[in-house]
Amino acid sequence: MNTERPPSKPPTEGTGKPRRQHPPLALWVRLLLLGLGWFLLLVGVLGLILPGIQGILTMLFGAAILSLASDAVYRLMRRLLRDRWPGLWGRLNGFRDRWRARLARWR
Repeated sequence: MNTERPPSKPPTEGTGKPRRQHPPLALWVRLLLLGLGWFLLLVGVLGLILPGIQGILTMLFGAAILSLASDAVYRLMRRLLRDRWPGLWGRLNGFRDRWRARLARWR
């Protein structure tokens, strides 16, 4: 009796393409990214109220940086942006893939 399981399919993003698996980030890099991302989100919220600061753009940068450190933020951004603005989603996803590969080398 053969009890071996067939190899499972790699996880996909709903497009049928396998999702890229990134190596884990060092703790200090992840903490730095979380701090910078939250700081930019807070500055973006202030930018919605104060003149001279681009609030939406700053919040988008903060969310992009947070998505490098947090898969939950990445999944939220994917759900919100992929269908509505596919061009913007493609750029953000490319940004994440490039920087995730660069940051994973910092140990």
